[in-house]
Amino acid sequence: MRVRYNGIMAAKDDVRLLIPDLAPAPNQIFTDAQVEQFLTLSDQKVFLAAARALEVVAADEALVYKIVRTDDLSINGVTGAVQVLLERAKGLRDDQVKADIEKAPEEGFVLVFPDQGPRRPEATVWPCW
Repeated sequence: MRVRYNGIMAAKDDVRLLIPDLAPAPNQIFTDAQVEQFLTLSDQKVFLAAARALEVVAADEALVYKIVRTDDLSINGVTGAVQVLLERAKGLRDDQVKADIEKAPEEGFVLVFPDQGPRRPEATVWPCW
């Protein structure tokens, strides 16, 4: 269930959409409190919170899945699942950087003023001492 405030989805619902964690309440990967904690840790940045959540899921997958070998079959569940989740998290972090730049483009630049040492008119000879 998505909660809307003044026609806008709540930030935690945006995070759930990006993970994706769209199952009904008892079957969700993260509780609302956990999603809100991701947002708190990420300074209310949705893409960054979703990336953190995916990294937690990837770590959980790596701990749960094992390499299974039988006589003629070998399955490595860790490599595929974790790699996909981590690539998705990296993409979300990149999206957050783009969103931050779009929000405040002037913050990406720093003005550096040259040394304001001795000045003289252009094309004049320096005095010798």
